[in-house]
Amino acid sequence: MLKCFLATVVPGVILIGFLCIVNFVMLRNVKDLKTERVGGKFTFELRTRSFKAMPALLMPVIILGGIYGGVMTPTEAAGVAVIYAIPIGFFIYRGLDRENFFPTLRYAALISPT
Repeated sequence: MLKCFLATVVPGVILIGFLCIVNFVMLRNVKDLKTERVGGKFTFELRTRSFKAMPALLMPVIILGGIYGGVMTPTEAAGVAVIYAIPIGFFIYRGLDRENFFPTLRYAALISPT
């Protein structure tokens, strides 16, 4: 079992290297690219900004915790994830509103495999 896991390490490292090269080549000509300095003091404002991602980061915990905990099947976990994502999108991240919710729902239904 350990050998199967370790067999994925070298291809994974090679893939990371190739993706870094592609990223470098594609972004070297972008003039208005804004980056933030990594390092320095971890201020209170930066700490509070980092908590904004917490609701989104809880979704894999809910999905995998439900599956591995034996509470739900993967299909049910997908349904729970959708039910969780809708209020998060409306009220916390405010990316969803009444105008774009139903077109987004329709688009997701059209591209879903049957």
